[in-house]
Amino acid sequence: MNTINMNTFKGIVKSFAVNNPKATLLVEGDTGIGKTRVPIEVANELKIPIQILHPALEAEEDIGGIPDTGLSTVLTSLCEIIGSKDKGEDIISALHKATDSEFLGFKMPAWWKTIQRSERGILLIDEPNRAPEQVLQALFSLIEVGKRTLRDRQLGEGWLVVLAINPPNGFYQVRELAPAFKRRTVRFRVSFDLESWIEWGRDNNIHELILGMGRATPEAIWVDPNKCEDEISPTPASWTEVNDWINSGVIDLKRVNTLETRTILSGKIGERPALLFQKYVAEKYTRPITAKEIFEGSSKKVLEKFFEQQEAGKNDRMHTSIEDIISYLKAVDEKGNIPTGITDTLKKLILDKRFQSVYRSALMVGIVKQHSMDKVIHAISTDNQVMNILEEEVETNLEKGNQ
Repeated sequence: MNTINMNTFKGIVKSFAVNNPKATLLVEGDTGIGKTRVPIEVANELKIPIQILHPALEAEEDIGGIPDTGLSTVLTSLCEIIGSKDKGEDIISALHKATDSEFLGFKMPAWWKTIQRSERGILLIDEPNRAPEQVLQALFSLIEVGKRTLRDRQLGEGWLVVLAINPPNGFYQVRELAPAFKRRTVRFRVSFDLESWIEWGRDNNIHELILGMGRATPEAIWVDPNKCEDEISPTPASWTEVNDWINSGVIDLKRVNTLETRTILSGKIGERPALLFQKYVAEKYTRPITAKEIFEGSSKKVLEKFFEQQEAGKNDRMHTSIEDIISYLKAVDEKGNIPTGITDTLKKLILDKRFQSVYRSALMVGIVKQHSMDKVIHAISTDNQVMNILEEEVETNLEKGNQ
């Protein structure tokens, strides 16, 4: 059985959902790495419904429905004859019909309505190897090639069935699926892949500090549960929850080194990853923002951090950042033409109302004093507001020099 990463898994699910949904996929992998997330993302991208079943948490009748003896039909008839003159005889007749009724089929469970409403979709069955045997039996006919039925109802040809399981390796409380069950599926194993996860994280707004720490210390993002010494092991899914807590304000990155934050993090990702994250975030927030981050990174986010550094009253860091910006621009100027992105970011920085005059002045005067910065000055001179600020700062500086 081949082992693949999440990107490949997503490609396989999408291909089958589009081209051959009558197949059944069986994906095996550790908890929290994205086995459930991927089919949901595929369904959203294809704009088709997805129905998720958790057979380990359901009773047999919740999955396969309950026998229908026709009693509901009789009760409906009783309601209709309440107003008739001969209702006594009619009720007796209806009761005889109920007691003599033969088995008519099954009343389908509520989730089947999603299946009926659409010709296409994905049916994701999560952790079937935790389910009781009778529940598995109810699901067996759904993956039977050429049959694909639940009780007496047909699964639409456009519905892809995906089974997601944890490996029966002794760590998880699961059992081995029967050979007959597995034989009717396309089987493969997925594993955690850092680069695939970081790529997914960038596309799904995972905080850059989480992604950055992942690059620096991959073991803080995911550890093989079989080898983890801590009772709680980190997973991509648990880090997604941490990301939500950062966005909602439960975790304040500016106060990351508090006992409260450590307790929250340790309870979700484990003690060591929590300490690593606290250390990583603290270092990022205590060192000066660099020119490379401002001009080559996500400028909007980095500028926000630059002004946070300013508001925190970190004068030494601000002056270090200003000096680094001047050195960076000088090096760019010496190379030739100034890239448009650098020019635009520099203009935004100079014109931002949050930029305190003492630091803006240090930057503008520093640029002018570097005699080899003609190209930079020419590039920003196209903006009259920037030029006015530049001239004012230089004039003010000259006046101070003459006093």
